[in-house]
Amino acid sequence: MGNSVDLTSLYRNQVDRVQREVTLNANRSVTIDDQWTTGNNPVEAPWQWLTRAEITRTPNGLLLRQDGKSLALLINSSTPNTITIDDVSGAKNPQDSPNPGVSRIVVRLASPANSTTKLTVQIIPGSVAGK
Repeated sequence: MGNSVDLTSLYRNQVDRVQREVTLNANRSVTIDDQWTTGNNPVEAPWQWLTRAEITRTPNGLLLRQDGKSLALLINSSTPNTITIDDVSGAKNPQDSPNPGVSRIVVRLASPANSTTKLTVQIIPGSVAGK
């Protein structure tokens, strides 16, 4: 069991309820469980992760490598998802600062109206990914 937070107030007028639970597991991995319930309108929900690591797609998610270390992101959702990797290293607007070498991972899920959607991301350090 992890720590849970109600994020509903941040998404007022978009969904009826949003809950996030973060669990630090005994094997040093971390699990993030996000769950939201839509109202009368469908919602496309993005989940994002910023990194300077090299990103490789795997059958269950992504593998990040940097400085001889690795981190697996295992992605599981109750509805189909799409994963995009965006280069955000350059400033997009005049007020933005450059972020050399930074990529943004975006997991997008379409949630039908009047439904509950769940996204689980397990974050596994390379030293325990094979155990």
